Amino acid sequence: MNLGPLEGVRVLELCSNVAGPVAGTLLADLGAEVIKIERPEGDDARRYGSMRLGGQAPSFTALNRNKASVVIDFTNADDMAALLDLVRQADVLIHNLRPGVIESIGLGGPEALALNPRLIFGAISGYGSVGPMASWPGYDSMAQGLAGVAMCNGEPDGKPCVAVGGPVDKGSGVFLATVVCSALYQRERTGRGAIIATSLLETALTYVNLLAAQYEASGTPPARWGSRAPTMVPSDCYATKDGFILLTCANDGLFRRLAKALNRPEWLEDPEFASNPLRVANRDRLEALLAEAIAEWQRDELVSLLTANGVPCAPVLGVDEARHHPQVEALGIFEPLPDGSGKVLGPAWTIDGRRAPIRRGPPRLGEDTAAILGRPQ
Repeated sequence: MNLGPLEGVRVLELCSNVAGPVAGTLLADLGAEVIKIERPEGDDARRYGSMRLGGQAPSFTALNRNKASVVIDFTNADDMAALLDLVRQADVLIHNLRPGVIESIGLGGPEALALNPRLIFGAISGYGSVGPMASWPGYDSMAQGLAGVAMCNGEPDGKPCVAVGGPVDKGSGVFLATVVCSALYQRERTGRGAIIATSLLETALTYVNLLAAQYEASGTPPARWGSRAPTMVPSDCYATKDGFILLTCANDGLFRRLAKALNRPEWLEDPEFASNPLRVANRDRLEALLAEAIAEWQRDELVSLLTANGVPCAPVLGVDEARHHPQVEALGIFEPLPDGSGKVLGPAWTIDGRRAPIRRGPPRLGEDTAAILGRPQ
């Protein structure tokens, strides 16, 4: 069976928690053979929470499909010799170990490429490979704080907030996997490997790049806006009788459609709402009128009405509602685990209309050690 465009590529994943495993999963979904190298205690994510899915902690199950697991004790000479052999045979090595750990076992980027000049070596750190914080360990929320994401997130009169779900971790994994694929393509032309580095901080900074550009232009730090867009009105989260909706009118034509759908023709005649710059200048007045009009509706009825009139909007759903929404179900993005214990989110893409399947569930700690290292069971 054709597993995908990376079939035949061997990846060593020396990763734990979220960012590194996301990169490994993307490469595995693309068909690579991904060997997860774990210490005897295993990935920290195996111990998150008390619930179980696929025989493991749900967080681990969600991030580690389609991988093998090999246990390596970095303090054991035989294990390290076996790991070095794997490095010599691998196409890719990725890691998100704490700063200094990979170097302490003799597998920093230059050392790894000395063993295998065709190796693509990829690293995710907390704050980057240079600078005064290069040696600091870091997590998603800390990068959000340092980059300005948290300060820009939340209600204007509230405290800064981090975005939930590990977006910086996941973004870093996506960036690393993307560049790994590019480096594999480059290797086909040059025959040489490469050393790739990214960090949680660099990823978090990309999330505020538009705001950073506005600061560069104005010299004024951006404020917290909650769900509102600072440069257009309307664009916000609005309360209905039984829930919330998000809607955005990014141009004057969409605003006209919104006013007609809500049966508010007077908005179209109001000179203060005639263009987006004027609506931004008169934000408070218009948003009060919008809130009053939207509060008259049931959530789903209003979404249907606005959508029928070409106004971009969506209901604000809980994870439970979103999981079973007809559009989500139609995408088929939640795929069953092989053991039948439930479903997890599959890859967020298709190739030729086909979503990569979950070939195997999350591996048990060390379940592939004997087979991959050639040791007796």
